[in-house]
Amino acid sequence: MPRKRLPPGPLAQKVFKAIIEVGPRDLESVSRISGIPYYKVVQVFHRAIENFNIRVLASANIHALGLSTAFFEAQPSKEFRSVAFQAFQTLNSLMGLHVNAVDMRSLVGSLYIPRDEKGYAYLKLFDRLKDEGFLESYWAETFSNKLRYSMRPEYFDWNKGVYSFTWESLSDRDPEDPIMVSSESLADKLDLLIIKELEVNAMLSFKEISLNLQKRHNVQASDRLLMYHFKQHVIPRRLLGRYKVFLPPVKTLAIDYVVSVKKESRDTYVRLIRRIPYLSIELFDDSHNYHVAMFNVPFGEYMDFVGYYYKNVVPLTESIRGHIGVPGLRISYTIPYELYDEEQGWVYDYKKDAQRILEVANKILSEKKNSASGG
Repeated sequence: MPRKRLPPGPLAQKVFKAIIEVGPRDLESVSRISGIPYYKVVQVFHRAIENFNIRVLASANIHALGLSTAFFEAQPSKEFRSVAFQAFQTLNSLMGLHVNAVDMRSLVGSLYIPRDEKGYAYLKLFDRLKDEGFLESYWAETFSNKLRYSMRPEYFDWNKGVYSFTWESLSDRDPEDPIMVSSESLADKLDLLIIKELEVNAMLSFKEISLNLQKRHNVQASDRLLMYHFKQHVIPRRLLGRYKVFLPPVKTLAIDYVVSVKKESRDTYVRLIRRIPYLSIELFDDSHNYHVAMFNVPFGEYMDFVGYYYKNVVPLTESIRGHIGVPGLRISYTIPYELYDEEQGWVYDYKKDAQRILEVANKILSEKKNSASGG
C-alpha cells in the first residue's frame, strides 16, 4: 500500500516534539503545546505511525519511584563463561545486559537499585559472585540520574522515513527541564504494572493493558480501574518521565561508553554527546566524574559516529572504556515490579540473587555435560 503523504516536515517536527513531552494519549495537549490545530495533529500522528511504523514508549521517572541505577562490567571465570549471560538474566533488577563484542569474555549491564543505602548494599552481589568463583573480576558504579532520549524530529526526513543530517551540522538538543517529584509515596503495584506496559508500548489502550496484565501476571484489573490509577496516581505523582519515540526498526549496534570526564570539561562534554541523534540513555551522578552514554547506531553510520566521538568527545575525557553489544546477545528490561512490596517498599537481597545465579549456571552446565555424554 502506498504511503500517505505527510504535511510539511516542520509540522511533523512540532507534533512529535510535543508527543515526547506529554505522550500519545493526550493529543489535545499536543495541539496546545505545538500550536497546531487538533485535527491536523491527529492526521500527522496517525500518518507517521502508519507510514514509518514509529513506536512511542513511556519512560519511568525513577526518582519518583525511589530507584537509582548501577552500571557494571563483569568477567566471568573460565568455568562459567559459556553460561554467564543466561544465568545473569535471572536477576529481576536488570535494566540491560549484553555480551561485549570488544571482549567476548565479559558481560556489560545496568541495574535498577533502591535510591538509598540498600542500593549500595546490593552491589555486594558482585563480591559474593567473585567469592564463589563465578566472576574473575568486575567494575561497578552507581548513578543517581538516568535520562532516556528520544528521536530528534528535526533531523528526520518525514517523507522518506530516515534520518537526514551531516555530523558537522549537529546542533544542541533543546534543554530538558527537570521532572518534579511528588512528595506522595508510590500507591501500589498496579501503578507499576501500568508503567511496565507503557514502557513497552505507550499507545496501548487500557483494555489492551488489562488483557496483558491478566495474561502476563495473572492480575485482573478492568480498563476503568486502570484508567483511574493512571489519572489519579501515575500522572499527578509524576511516575512517568518524558516519552521516547522510536524510529522504524533498523539493524543497530548497541554502543556504551563509560568515561571519566575532565572536571573543567563536563558541560561541554554533555552538550556534545547530547547532540548525537542516536543517544539512547545517559547515566550520571554529581558525586563523581564517571558518565555512561548508551547509543543505538545503525550499522551504516558506525564509522561516522566513531569519527565524531573521537574527534569531539574523547579529548574532554580522562579515561574511556567502550563496549559494543553482540547482536542477538543483548536484552533490555522494564522497571522491576517483582521487587516492590507495598508495605516494605523495594526489597532487594543480593545473597538470594547470587545464589540463584549460581544455581542456574550449575544447572545449565550439568545439562550440557549430560547431553554431551548422552545421558
